[in-house]
Amino acid sequence: LVGSEMCIRDSIQAVQAVEDPDQLRIGEWSLKDILGHITFWHENLARNTSALLEGKAPNFLKGSLADLNRASAEQSRGMDVAQIVERLRQAQAAIRVSILALPADRVFPYRKKSRELTPAEHLELVRDHIGGHLKDIELAQRKNLNLGIDKHRAGDGAEVGGCTAVPTHNHEIGDTVILRHAL
Repeated sequence: LVGSEMCIRDSIQAVQAVEDPDQLRIGEWSLKDILGHITFWHENLARNTSALLEGKAPNFLKGSLADLNRASAEQSRGMDVAQIVERLRQAQAAIRVSILALPADRVFPYRKKSRELTPAEHLELVRDHIGGHLKDIELAQRKNLNLGIDKHRAGDGAEVGGCTAVPTHNHEIGDTVILRHAL
């Protein structure tokens, strides 16, 4: 839990440090889109873990990963960064309460037809997911500063701001790989 909270804090700070997160882009997504995407998936986990804790059936997301990821960015485009950050913090607070209260061996999927994970595995996935996007945010910032960074990201498994990204699945946006994770 601490690792995912560090990644959230670092991602929020990185996006807030940019003068115009709508304009700074990695592929087709702005930094604000990336923060909205993180929030979308975080809210999904918060809803599912809260439902499980209450003894209710979770409402797992349905659809292709590409469609869900597209929707994740689009849903926050009408919001400012402060609104997205507040949603992300609320989701994290719900996860903090619910995921720690679930039995350690309780397994459940992240979305419909995905593999089932324990609460600890979900937290690892969250940390890696956000950590991967944090690397992308920091890459966009470096490119924006014209430091001569090429199109290649830092190596997978590299630590950024206390987060470690682990490669398991590709988000392709344009010709840029945004993140590798297992959703």
